[in-house]
Amino acid sequence: MHTWTAENGRGPYLTYADLSRDSIDFASAIAGKGYTGIVGVPRSGLIAASQVAVFLGLPLLTLNPAGRVQTVGGGLRMKKKAAVLPSNKKLLVLEDSCASGRSMRNVKDKLKHDNRTVEYGAIYATPHTTDLLDVWHKELPLPHWFEWNWPGNWYFNAHLGLGCDWDGILNRDFTAEEDDDGDLYIKTMMDMTPSLVVSPIKLGFIVTARLEKYRSYCEYWLKRNGMQVDKLIMGPWATKEERAGRCMGSWKADMLEEHGVGLYIESCPAQARVISRRRDTPVICPVLGKSLVRGV
Repeated sequence: MHTWTAENGRGPYLTYADLSRDSIDFASAIAGKGYTGIVGVPRSGLIAASQVAVFLGLPLLTLNPAGRVQTVGGGLRMKKKAAVLPSNKKLLVLEDSCASGRSMRNVKDKLKHDNRTVEYGAIYATPHTTDLLDVWHKELPLPHWFEWNWPGNWYFNAHLGLGCDWDGILNRDFTAEEDDDGDLYIKTMMDMTPSLVVSPIKLGFIVTARLEKYRSYCEYWLKRNGMQVDKLIMGPWATKEERAGRCMGSWKADMLEEHGVGLYIESCPAQARVISRRRDTPVICPVLGKSLVRGV
């Protein structure tokens, strides 16, 4: 497991809204560079590439499994532009993020014999990957966290010990009426749809104050919705009244420590702050739109 410190563990948490805004700002900055097509690197590179291409009125392209550039179509307005890509066109191959540089090096290797003018860019780059790029929008040192790629991220699970809250992350929170610790609670729980529609989602840990007596329902819901978890840690209290007397942030911090969770996603700002005061590892709170680390 990676051990984060207050100095290196604090990093920005970027949302889809941030990516959208930064993609448009990036498109504006490169408007005069003569690109005639935007090539999105599958998959998340296509999110940024699509916005940049639309903003600049350019064809949107991608890379097929063999590493060749191909059009994804452009609708009626882009029909003529998207249909033909002469060899003298200047293309921009775009990633959302160039962190380790491995993906971009792989793309460059596949396109090294392409006879068009090809340049490479990213919305976000790390200091040690800018030499791989011709253009980029923001330089972000590691660590940084993205809303669109933490669910199911193999690296987070393998190296960081990824854990997350349940309600407010995997699905919406219960209302006060629904949280009756009885039949309505169970029915609502089983009827809820996931907030994270990524299949399959692989999580290292779920640490939730849901009561242990509901474990079978929770495990069935996870399986039904294609979510895998190595360890589901649930509240040991008998009733919600017994649970109400505990500080959930402190209890979760204890569980994260006990099980070696190295990165935790928490829905409740108050609990996130309590956990961050107890732990040296990052706690991401989507509601706050940032990560929290003790001492920072």
